[in-house]
Amino acid sequence: MKLVASNGTEYPLAQPETTLGRAPASTIRLDDHKVSTNHAVIRLEGTAVIFQDLNSTNGSFINEARVTGSRPLQPGDQLRVGDTVLAVRADMDMDSTWVERTQPAVMQQPVISVSMPAPAAAPASSDMGAFQGLAIAGMIIGILSIPAGLLWFCGGPMGLVGLILSLVGLRAPKGRWMAIVGLLAALLGLLVAIVFLVLTIIRSRSSSLPAGF
Repeated sequence: MKLVASNGTEYPLAQPETTLGRAPASTIRLDDHKVSTNHAVIRLEGTAVIFQDLNSTNGSFINEARVTGSRPLQPGDQLRVGDTVLAVRADMDMDSTWVERTQPAVMQQPVISVSMPAPAAAPASSDMGAFQGLAIAGMIIGILSIPAGLLWFCGGPMGLVGLILSLVGLRAPKGRWMAIVGLLAALLGLLVAIVFLVLTIIRSRSSSLPAGF
């Protein structure tokens, strides 16, 4: 692992202890008036790289979070001591063109991937299915109203119901032809019922007339 300054200078973290500060004896000597003489130390503990602030005056920050005591370093971290910003890189990372950010760095928040359930599919053409059903009912009742018209008190209401259902069923594209058949049949049934109603009235009046008229 290594530290990379904004000007491209690399500081390998190969020693058991790497000191940072303004002291001439510091492993990484930083010419920064906000950096303490003995500012911090980085230790190699097994496979871990541990950063420790040595009670510096202005503090140390990893990803803009102030370090109190010790904290492990990870590749991709941003270390700030005083006004000096150092990028933490893995040894195989050969990119030394890192540029110091001019804006305060913001700690990356963990991204939580939430799998939203797919919206339930709406019933396919539910309204159209209802209108088609009305068209079928209107056609059947309309057709039945024709023979029922012989009894006007049955054919009349049936023809009227078939007419209404067929008119509503016209809104169904697939059932439009059935609605039209039902509409015509209902009209015919109403006509038959009206004719037989008139004939019934004429007969009743004829039967009520006195003999000789």
